[in-house]
Amino acid sequence: MTRPERIVATAYVCLLALGCQDKPAPGPSASARSSASALGVAPSATASALRSAEHRRDTRAIDDATQKHKDPELRRLATIALSRIADEPARERLLALLHDEDRQVLTWAAYGLGYTCKGRAAELVPRLTLRAASWAARASFRPENKGELEPLAAIADALGRCGGSDAESTLRAWLTRPALAELGARGLGRLTAEHQRLEDASTVALLDAASHKEAPESALLAFTHSMPLSPTVQEHLLTVAKQGLGRSGLARSLAIRALAGAGAAAVAPLSELLGSSEASSVERILAARSLARLADAGQTALGQTLAALLPKLTPAALLSPTFGLVESVLLAISAPDDAAKKALVELASLPLVDGAAPAVRRRVVRLRCVAASLLAGRASAAKLLRECDPDPEGEEGRLAKLSVLDRGPLSGARGRSWRTLVDSKQPRVQQAALRLLSTHPEVEGAAGLLAQALGAREEGTLATAAQVLAAHPERAARDGRAPTHGVAPDTAIIQAFRNTLEREDFVASLEVVAALLDAAGALELLSSKPALERYCKSDLPTLREHAERALVALGDKTRHCTSFVPAKAPPPELPKALELRTPVRLIVKTELGELGLTLDPTLAPVAVARLLDLVKSGHFNGMSVHRVVPGFVVQVGDEVGDGFGHAGRPPIRCETSPVPFQSFDVGMALAGRDTASSQFFVTLERYPRLDGNFAWVGRAGPEWARLAQGDRILEVTLAR
Repeated sequence: MTRPERIVATAYVCLLALGCQDKPAPGPSASARSSASALGVAPSATASALRSAEHRRDTRAIDDATQKHKDPELRRLATIALSRIADEPARERLLALLHDEDRQVLTWAAYGLGYTCKGRAAELVPRLTLRAASWAARASFRPENKGELEPLAAIADALGRCGGSDAESTLRAWLTRPALAELGARGLGRLTAEHQRLEDASTVALLDAASHKEAPESALLAFTHSMPLSPTVQEHLLTVAKQGLGRSGLARSLAIRALAGAGAAAVAPLSELLGSSEASSVERILAARSLARLADAGQTALGQTLAALLPKLTPAALLSPTFGLVESVLLAISAPDDAAKKALVELASLPLVDGAAPAVRRRVVRLRCVAASLLAGRASAAKLLRECDPDPEGEEGRLAKLSVLDRGPLSGARGRSWRTLVDSKQPRVQQAALRLLSTHPEVEGAAGLLAQALGAREEGTLATAAQVLAAHPERAARDGRAPTHGVAPDTAIIQAFRNTLEREDFVASLEVVAALLDAAGALELLSSKPALERYCKSDLPTLREHAERALVALGDKTRHCTSFVPAKAPPPELPKALELRTPVRLIVKTELGELGLTLDPTLAPVAVARLLDLVKSGHFNGMSVHRVVPGFVVQVGDEVGDGFGHAGRPPIRCETSPVPFQSFDVGMALAGRDTASSQFFVTLERYPRLDGNFAWVGRAGPEWARLAQGDRILEVTLAR
């Protein structure tokens, strides 16, 4: 038996017997959101220096004396900084802090190690497992309390991020201990999400745990992720998921989502739930999405539900969460039967009442056009499709037409129609049209169109073209259908890349640069190597990761972009962040009325300082809500409206943390690590996959669930 195997085996026995002892001193309990930050407690100069090091990503600025300081608040700040830097030197420091007796220090150390685990599972899993065993064996150990920073929760999550057989067997063992079962289920859920796999033994153990009367709340979390299941496992999953429907909260929500993995037999319980007026709108939305995953088997129920919802589509209902339910059912339909077609005709013919509120009219147009596109099949000139949007240049009508064009070849008249949409001045329409190049190799002149898009001033259009080329480098060849290897890209593509990679105006849009680097690697553009070398040394980890992949694709198979020089200065928001002490309440005035929003600087003070500065500058005033996924999130902060918009300022560093996102929590949107700008989201339901991956910045009210894409924010102000 190897040494790591012995460590894991010893820890396994310790966990089952709770018989291993580490240092006996108990760690202090603390509320995750009220005391995770040490600002104002630790000496101010040292606290400021540690925060500066965190945001400059400078591990060397955190000395050994600080992480061993007798003041736990200083050790906490140091550990928070190291966990967010998460580079190789930080990993070594975090391993030492893993043995700290302070509850918060240990939690943050484990959390940070989870982010550094890629490629190092063999080293880290045994250390994490043994530390979990020693912590659980303490005389002071108790099951996790909600609202507390719990070390074992962070270790479970880190084991899930690490993955591997040893991590999985450890988490599986936790399922047998009542005090640890919930954390084990969460860890296995994280493992499945990160690695898209689960051992048969873990599948059986989770289903067995879910069948118990005192089942862990997250027992079915792993089954919400798509993975192949045998008929026997599907049958067992169906039984325990139906039992889960009798529970409340997260357990019930996960049961609805997991039912999609149970196969066609899950149609009946999902259909019943979808049609139930006693179920919440979010639960019915989740049921609709699960039915959509069941392909043809769930289509009948979706059509019947759509027909039943039509009489309820009053103007008031359109401005309530009912709209999100109808939209979700509509989007889940892919093969409408006769009953569904009848309902779709009614939807596509909904009257556009003169004088109706803009938000109502916008929702009616949305439903009309989605319904018309489903009815049209491949007929891009269908009457209902042409008339669904009263504005001939309307965005909804054009997007609906694109979905119809996508169902047939983009040649002849269809191809000419598509090309007019590629030239659209509406960013979302133009980008949607460009994305069709990924699935339509028959398009002639694709290289020229993509080269033109690479030269666009609109960042979203440029990024979309680069993403298409990264996924389908053959589109860069003159005929667009050449093999990906050994064929030089069209000269127009090469020139476009040469010009674009030299642009210096992408400082706030790392998503654009990342897409360009991916495309350069996929196209094997040797002329891009100087730019790739430059980004390989960036102090931004997202750019280093993409540059490394591109350099490997260019032939440097052993290249690693891990070395960098930390930023010279912290973000300009840091001084204001250091002054923030208490939550700040905002008033968000929209077309639908006022919405509540409270920003809390406890866990992400720099992100909150950025948002408050943007509020004071009027950045959000007059902006549209650019993304709504009913039952999941509402996202705001993109002035362009295509998902690529930002505040025109350098990105801020991630201030992620080991706390869960509950319904109506607020987080910073990202396009990779350290890419936050101005976009934030409000969660509409509990989704554990968000935990630890985004900065938690506050709380919102349930009225946010009424919003739909396109709704306008009139003004955001500080509450007095």
